[in-house]
Amino acid sequence: MEIRTGIFICECGPNIKNLLDINALYHHFGRSEAVATARVLPFCCTPDGQTLIAEEIVTNRLNRVVIAACSPLEHEHTFSSVLARAGLNPFMLQMVNIREQCAWVTPGNIEATAKAIDLVEAAVARVYHHAPLVAGEIECHTDVLVVGAGIAGISAALTLEQKQRQVYLIENSPYIGGRAARFQHMFPDLQCTSCVFADQFDKVLHSERIQLFTTTRVQSVAGYMGNFLVQLSQQDRGVDLNTCVGCGLCQEVCPVNVPDESHEGLPQRRAISIPYPGALPHAAVIDRKHCLRFQGVACDACQVACPYGAVRYDGGGIRHQIKVGAIVLATGCDLFDPRRAPQYGCGSVPNVITSMEWEHLVNSDGPTGGRILRSDSQPPSTIALVHCVGSRDAASHECCSGICCRLSLKYTEKILQDLPETRVNLLHTELCLPGRDSQRLLATLKQNDQIRFLRMADPDTVQIDAHGDRASIRYRDEQGHVRTLSADLVVLLTGMEANRNGAELAVCFDIPQDENGFFMAAYPQSDPLASTREGIVLAGCALAPGDIPTAVAQGQAAAGKILSRLVPGETLPLQAVTAEILPEQCSRCGLCRASCPSSAIEFSIVDAPPSINKVLCAGCGACAVSCPSGAICFHHYTDQQLTAEWHRLVADSPKRDSHGARTV
Repeated sequence: MEIRTGIFICECGPNIKNLLDINALYHHFGRSEAVATARVLPFCCTPDGQTLIAEEIVTNRLNRVVIAACSPLEHEHTFSSVLARAGLNPFMLQMVNIREQCAWVTPGNIEATAKAIDLVEAAVARVYHHAPLVAGEIECHTDVLVVGAGIAGISAALTLEQKQRQVYLIENSPYIGGRAARFQHMFPDLQCTSCVFADQFDKVLHSERIQLFTTTRVQSVAGYMGNFLVQLSQQDRGVDLNTCVGCGLCQEVCPVNVPDESHEGLPQRRAISIPYPGALPHAAVIDRKHCLRFQGVACDACQVACPYGAVRYDGGGIRHQIKVGAIVLATGCDLFDPRRAPQYGCGSVPNVITSMEWEHLVNSDGPTGGRILRSDSQPPSTIALVHCVGSRDAASHECCSGICCRLSLKYTEKILQDLPETRVNLLHTELCLPGRDSQRLLATLKQNDQIRFLRMADPDTVQIDAHGDRASIRYRDEQGHVRTLSADLVVLLTGMEANRNGAELAVCFDIPQDENGFFMAAYPQSDPLASTREGIVLAGCALAPGDIPTAVAQGQAAAGKILSRLVPGETLPLQAVTAEILPEQCSRCGLCRASCPSSAIEFSIVDAPPSINKVLCAGCGACAVSCPSGAICFHHYTDQQLTAEWHRLVADSPKRDSHGARTV
């Protein structure tokens, strides 16, 4: 068949026209034997430009098209659609970026024109070897996996819960709601947290279209958007959820006390317990690390005490395999452990507590019934709130958590409500208080004589030591002077840090982490919830530190992205650009399978070359790069196509006329 290539050169207004010689470009290719037709258009991407290109394809019987214009990232899909409408396979197109990679960055009209000619000639050489590709279609799974049952995950699951769709909600811990579920009060008006979210939690537990797995982790993820195959591992909690009524008789008889080692405000508990008052599901769980029976001691006190037969020691872990079309990663974050910074006195100085321990203290189900008391059961007359513990500090985390300042205002509001005579000292650097509610509350608190805002020079200038039964706090103020104050109770506002299992999850889901350990968005400005792997969407504190409203909004937004793509009854297109193994060249070394992030390469027959599952293949090209035998053909990026392009680019520079055009 005769190869007929058409070239369409875009002036792009002044962006290209004023920076290189369009006429020289046109005349060079207008007389080229390798080109059937060449046209210059004011704008190729406009409706008129698209129409003209389609007409030229039909009139001149073109079977190859080169567009010399802007970045392919911006309009390659546009011109592919033009070819399809004109009856030409979209993969018979080659775009050349003569704007960003040529006109805008090459000084001098002659130099830019010469470079543009080289780039277009290379494209003409490459497109000669293009072959039609067809993207197949497959049935896709519209079910969705949500990893993490905190506020963001629950928000996503409830938004996804629709007819003809199953939502799998998994949580590593025994209960749902994350840390926010343990807050009694919310910023800024001390609303009751359980009252706000009780309805959502109940829906998650009782919805027919949401299947909840607690104490469950993801083991492996294969596939891509529309067709993920996920392996789950569920640890046995030792208590039957369908039988346990949460009466607490088992924990009353358990002889083992387990202290809170996390400094996150969890109450002292037994080896079998309901993790905290109000935990959902409201059922006990056995801590195998501390349970006597799992340490080899013959103890069955909890099983004997349970009148419903819910305690079972013989249960093992369960593995689940599910097929889903998309995944929401809402795995949350962790809090900085101030014991890693001894200068704050956490664990060594009495009455120095973390923000989560404060939340537990002021909770009506907490150890003091919600009253603000020191460890000696006396109300404090002076309380210090220390900001930026473990954040905005090169020794821990340089990023700002963005919520600690608002938490300090919430705590101050609670102190004034319960202990109006108590003095409050807030040790801070810059105050991060976006939003109308924050500024309103700040202005109100600054008018109270019981409250002092003490600005520090840097977050890491604090030293807390014991001074009798009080804490002595030494810090450097913004003028550089060393100041000292004492307090009956110190609350450390600990910063957020990435999930401690983040590195493991990043490998499992094949997505990168940023410098702080949070999952990295593919396009932080234009598509901040999309991960670098299509079909996996990020939400909540898995992406970055944030507050409760942000987690809710991101969970709903993540679900919305998925709902718009995975529609029941509709298909998803397969990748047309995929790899193919050439059996006669394959040595069966297995490097391709090891490099494939989609698990698309299978060794199904002994002593035979592997095969590529076209459904799983994402067209990334990793296998072709890793193959030492050159036995993998990567369609649309074949050796023949790329070699033709490279040879034209690196050929000896020809003679050129005064306009920079090649002389014939």
